[in-house]
Amino acid sequence: PSAPGGDKKPVGTSTGRGANKFTLLDTLERPWDSDTIPPGSLVLVEFMTSTCPHCPKVIPGLKELQSRYGASGLQVMGVLCDDLPQKERAQAAAKYGRDYNLNYAVYVEPVEAGAVRDKLGVERYPWAVLVGSRGQVLWHGHAGDRAKLEAAVKQGLGK
Repeated sequence: PSAPGGDKKPVGTSTGRGANKFTLLDTLERPWDSDTIPPGSLVLVEFMTSTCPHCPKVIPGLKELQSRYGASGLQVMGVLCDDLPQKERAQAAAKYGRDYNLNYAVYVEPVEAGAVRDKLGVERYPWAVLVGSRGQVLWHGHAGDRAKLEAAVKQGLGK
């Protein structure tokens, strides 16, 4: 998606703005709420679609971040934003996770694709948003920008 009016937000920036509360559903359609992020932990939310040709290119880096920082409090989660009914989107998310042998879970937005994506200012795919335990956006940008993303993760975890 592109920003309304064509205005461009800075890419790969630390924002500090509040994400407010948001809810995602796992592939069995069970809810996960952003207000359950434990203190001192981070969630890296990666927005993608199953048809995005660039999205699989960032998977190795996301898997590496999950492996390297998971024990320190980082939780990587994918959000599949395909324009499908919720149940079909959840099935597609499960397939995506299996197809790419992910070491992190893939979620979907409840009811209609796009609500959480739009709330977090996602402009294109793939797009990552690093969220702190108080719901604040600590960084957002292209997950392929590994140096900036990892620096934000380290800073957020106090490493």
